[in-house]
Amino acid sequence: MSNSSSSLSSPVNVVQWFTDDSYCKTTLLHQTQKKKKKRYIERNREDGAERLYKDYFNEHPNYNEDLFQHGFQVRRPLFKCILDAVTMFNPYFQSNRVCTGKQSLSSIQKCTVAIRMLVYGVAADVVNEYLRIAETTTIKRVKKFVKAIISVFGGEYL
Repeated sequence: MSNSSSSLSSPVNVVQWFTDDSYCKTTLLHQTQKKKKKRYIERNREDGAERLYKDYFNEHPNYNEDLFQHGFQVRRPLFKCILDAVTMFNPYFQSNRVCTGKQSLSSIQKCTVAIRMLVYGVAADVVNEYLRIAETTTIKRVKKFVKAIISVFGGEYL
C-alpha cells in the first residue's frame, strides 16, 4: 500500500483531513510536492533570430512589405517604432547574454512573439516552431509587452 493512502487510512486522519484546513493543506502539500526537474530543450533560438531577421528585417528581406503587413498586421516602419519604444521603455526587451554565456532572445524575437500572439489570438506554443521560444517564455513576453505598450502609448492612443 502506498504511503499516501496509509496516511489517511485511520478514521482520525480522515476526520482531521476534512475538518482541519491546515492539516489538509500540509498533507496534500507533502503528498503532491515532488521536485520537478525542469527539462531543458535546445530550441536554437539563435537560428530563429537569424531566420526572422533574414525573412523580414534584412536590407533585402525574403518577404516584401505586403507579406510583412500580412504577417504582422502593421507596416514595417510602425513595427520598428513599436520595437524601439518598447525596448527603450523596458530593458527586458533588449538582447543580452544569459548566465550560460549564450545570447538571449533578440529584441525582434521578443516583440514579434507578442505581436503575433495578440494579432492572431493563438496559443503560446503555436509561435514556438518559427520563433524558437518556449511557451512559458512566450506568455511572459506577452505580459511584459502589453504593460509596456500601455505605459508608452496608452495616454496618446488608448
